[in-house]
Amino acid sequence: MPTLETLAAVSILREHLPDLRIRVVNVVDLMRLQPRSEHPHGLPDVDFDGLFTKDKPVIFAFHAYPG
Repeated sequence: MPTLETLAAVSILREHLPDLRIRVVNVVDLMRLQPRSEHPHGLPDVDFDGLFTKDKPVIFAFHAYPG
């Protein structure tokens, strides 16, 4: 349900702040967020920056336990 909650929040934000630009990235494999040098599933930096940008704030909603 976290994805549905995130999309509901985006819907509310777009309703009240129509000029706000929002991108939702659903990450299924957390290891993809690691650099490729640290994990075989990791993304190259250029791909990571393409998804998350270099100059915009990122809110990361993580629903689970770190372990």
